[in-house]
Amino acid sequence: MPAPPDFRLQHGNDLDVLAGLLASELANPVPGAALLLPDTVLIPQPAMRRWLQKTLAETHGIAANLRFLTPGEFVGEALAANLPGGDAAAADAAVLRWRLWALLADEAMMQAPAFAPLQPVLSGPDRAMAAWSLAGEVADAFEKYQAWRRGWLLRWDGGADPDDWQAELWRRATRGLAHRARRLDAYLQRFGGEAAAIPAGLPARLFVFGCQNVSPDVLRVIASAALAGPLHFYFVSPVQGWWGDLPNARDRLHADADGVFAADADNPLLVANGAAGRDFINLLFAGEAVHPRGEIPAYSEPSGTGLLAWLQCDLLARRPPPAVSELAFDPSERSLQLHACHTPLREVQVLHDQLRALLDADPSLQPRDIAVLTPDVDAYAPLVHAVFGAAMGSARAIPYAVADGSALAAQPVADWFLRVLGLPGARFTLAEGLSLLSLPPVAQRLGLTPSGVDRLQQALAEAGARWGRDAAHRRASGAPDENAYTWQWALDRLLLGHASGDDADIAGVSPLPRLEGGDLVALDALLTGLRALDRLARDLAAPRAPAQWPRLLAATLDELLPERPTDPAAARAIDALRAHIGAFGDEIEAAGLTSVLPSSLVRAWFQARLGEGDDRQPFLSGGVTFGRMVPMRLIPFKVICLLGMNDSDYPRRDPGGALNRLTATLATPERRVGDRSVREDDRFLFLQLLASAGQVFYLSFLGNDPRSGEAKPPSVVVSELVDTASRYFADPADAARRLVLRHPLQPFAPQAFGAPVDAREPAADAARRIGFHEQWRPALAAASAPRQPLPPFVAQALAPPVDPEGASEMTRAALFAALCNPPRHFLRERLGLRLPQAEDTLPDSEPFDRGDALLRHRLARRVFQALREGALDESALHARLLSQALLAPGPAGRETLRAAIRLVAGSAAQARDWAPDPAMAMPWRIALPGRDLVGSFADVHARGLLQFRPGAANGRVILDFGLDWLVWSALGETRPVLRLLPGERPWPIAPLAPEAARTRLADLVAMAGEAAQQALPFLPRSGYAWHAVATSDKPDGAESAARKAWCGNSGFPGEGDDAWVKLALRGQDPFADDDAGALMNFDQYSARVFHGLPAEGAQAQSHD
Repeated sequence: MPAPPDFRLQHGNDLDVLAGLLASELANPVPGAALLLPDTVLIPQPAMRRWLQKTLAETHGIAANLRFLTPGEFVGEALAANLPGGDAAAADAAVLRWRLWALLADEAMMQAPAFAPLQPVLSGPDRAMAAWSLAGEVADAFEKYQAWRRGWLLRWDGGADPDDWQAELWRRATRGLAHRARRLDAYLQRFGGEAAAIPAGLPARLFVFGCQNVSPDVLRVIASAALAGPLHFYFVSPVQGWWGDLPNARDRLHADADGVFAADADNPLLVANGAAGRDFINLLFAGEAVHPRGEIPAYSEPSGTGLLAWLQCDLLARRPPPAVSELAFDPSERSLQLHACHTPLREVQVLHDQLRALLDADPSLQPRDIAVLTPDVDAYAPLVHAVFGAAMGSARAIPYAVADGSALAAQPVADWFLRVLGLPGARFTLAEGLSLLSLPPVAQRLGLTPSGVDRLQQALAEAGARWGRDAAHRRASGAPDENAYTWQWALDRLLLGHASGDDADIAGVSPLPRLEGGDLVALDALLTGLRALDRLARDLAAPRAPAQWPRLLAATLDELLPERPTDPAAARAIDALRAHIGAFGDEIEAAGLTSVLPSSLVRAWFQARLGEGDDRQPFLSGGVTFGRMVPMRLIPFKVICLLGMNDSDYPRRDPGGALNRLTATLATPERRVGDRSVREDDRFLFLQLLASAGQVFYLSFLGNDPRSGEAKPPSVVVSELVDTASRYFADPADAARRLVLRHPLQPFAPQAFGAPVDAREPAADAARRIGFHEQWRPALAAASAPRQPLPPFVAQALAPPVDPEGASEMTRAALFAALCNPPRHFLRERLGLRLPQAEDTLPDSEPFDRGDALLRHRLARRVFQALREGALDESALHARLLSQALLAPGPAGRETLRAAIRLVAGSAAQARDWAPDPAMAMPWRIALPGRDLVGSFADVHARGLLQFRPGAANGRVILDFGLDWLVWSALGETRPVLRLLPGERPWPIAPLAPEAARTRLADLVAMAGEAAQQALPFLPRSGYAWHAVATSDKPDGAESAARKAWCGNSGFPGEGDDAWVKLALRGQDPFADDDAGALMNFDQYSARVFHGLPAEGAQAQSHD
């Protein structure tokens, strides 16, 4: 008769103690075994392996010759060693999902009566993606059935339930496979129970450490190792003694409906959160799954003296809090901390401050003794890097590492790869295309430089590239078959412009000569990349055979990414992408797919895979460890912090049972001992973490809405903990309120540095809010100090700029730009500043909106010129202006053209009458003191100079006209200047005396020079508003008119609202700062600019 199983059970509440027992046992060699035979240790996850190796090394000086496996890996090895055949890879959940997808995507097969319930799910517009989503849920359900309901699957294998769609789908998906449920059943038939045969290939002795979240069948397979040799099973329990009789809510309700919520003799935290642990206790001691030969309890009382230790002691003894207490709440006792914040960022900022305070208060506490866990580590990872990373190198620095997050999710290369896979459905806007080709590794491969990309971006935007690779791409996207505003259209304009050097139309294309020299090298690299993307988009658009996809994806990386990227992080990301492509190929090959795969499905696979957490990232790195809250993460730390403990996020809710029938049984009598509930698992994890914290248990949640300030409830487990903890004090209601420390929304608020929230908050409670961020203290001091005006951005005028060699001239355009906005001129041209502007955003659609003033003026000028040239052919004019990227295609563009014609038709007729002869160009140069003024007139006629502006006669237009009139006069011309404005009568203006004109021009050029030394308090619309009233018969209203133009009103922004003006004139704004000196200078500059300029019929307008 075989010997009984040697299953040795050892349990306690302290992992360090259990690890010590494991270390002692490992020190004793197996009798008769080879000395170098490695010992096998089962661990629930890689983090436990690293902790155990560290702990064992500290005990023995070395931790070697150990083989760590997860329970799933051990089961796989046991099945492979004792059962013939079987391909584990062919039946795992990922491969099963592909096989299920192939079935669900088969429309003919899904017509079978058994699958009728699935038709509403699969009948959408994208059947392939609907089938993929459904296949994922069904594969997950089948995976759980294999672990917890193998009996169902074995019945289905035998043909049971022929009308059940899940049964039929299971049979078809696993046909020909020796799936795990069948293999588990065969194994347990041979090796289950006390009198079973001895399985082969198992270790001479086995250690199982902390593996408590396993199914009964997996536990039975592990227990079978006790037939081959000693099995040492170590598990953590927060309660000493038997607690498998812990009632659940349903049992309590049936037993005592009236007193179910009354106080009882049990520990409320254990009752609320211990269901998952209770089931495992029952599984171990019920004598069905395992048969322990003996047990060794190893429990120890918590060593602390504060609130956390009281909670842990009562939990260990399974007793409730005291019914009556005389203890007063002590805010200085910080073993249990609860923090309510407005945003996740504030949670991390508060955490950093509180950890810094703990480290400073206890020199023995090290960053490696602290763990920070959260339900969603990916959401918090960038915030952690922003707060903890920014403090590195300062006195506040706390070393840290983020584990569990996706190694690729934050890598630009991974995002680039997913966007490339999405090319078939992308609009391919100018910004999208340039971002795909300017990614540093791609730019390295193509030979694109950042400066080259910037120049090409400007040229392409000017040439009209908006969206779509070409007309065919637009047609495929459901848009009209129109080539205008596509990449191909814009590139044709640029290439023809370079070839011809002119802007005259060629075969319906309007060339744009903007590229020269080195730009052509960048353009050639861009075209290479665009051709590759275009070819790839076409390849991706058509479904392909499964075996072709890995080759296509690998070739994409080879073509667009360098073999040796200069950035090490990018190189690692590219290697990871290649590994994922290989894994993709292995999966679809193992699934035996024959159906073609659309690119959307391939992209969905990679999107999910690239976002998965990486358990290879270090969980124990020597600093504060940030990780995900996952079951069995029970590594002991002195300080355990939980972030994101919000009502909607934790504990998770069990999914609906529409597909997963195992989940549907959780609330029914059909539930079995050991059945998993994610909600109960999360609750038990919370309880275990509370019991594992050595010195401090820290909880943080979003306790207030950041917009309204409205209070928000925390997770139910936090509320229950507060309720239980408050019962240790004489006034539970007061303690419950004071246990939760509420933080202000802003880190520079006085409350963030210890000021009370309100008059009711005790000073000792407020002092718990600790602020170490010294950069916020000036803002705090400023908030409480009397408001002071901001200092001027530049208080004193700068020295005159040193002109480079040959810069003894100024163009008329530069003079006009300097006088139109002197503050912007000073910041841009002298200080070299660049402020974000609306025009910095690349356009991604045709010019349907008439709100673009610059485009509207350019269009009006072109229409004016076309109408002057002869008879109107609206269709031909529309085609020409469309080719110049001035109109939208279709009816919208035609309506815009008609509006422009209505605006300028009268002025064009007046111009034809006054100057029927062709316009002549006239370059000019005027010698002035210090530098020459140069420029050119484009509209000179026999009768004189013709000027047309499409806008209203505001200060900017008056200045523009006036400069040309002064130049014309300074050249000694005697012919008039004809000024044309829409809606006004033509005005021929006689020239000024040449010397007077030169004097005025010299003064304006000098003023432009002053604008290069300081920000002049002058703007043309406001200046003309002042000048027009000041020189009228009612001059007292000049300042009011100028203020209205400068400051605007509720309906319109003012000229002074410009960001350049606000920055340059900070503290010296003539109107916003009520600076008398600046106002006087504004008056003087206004008079200096507009005195003597022709302005007949002009109105003092503040808006265009």
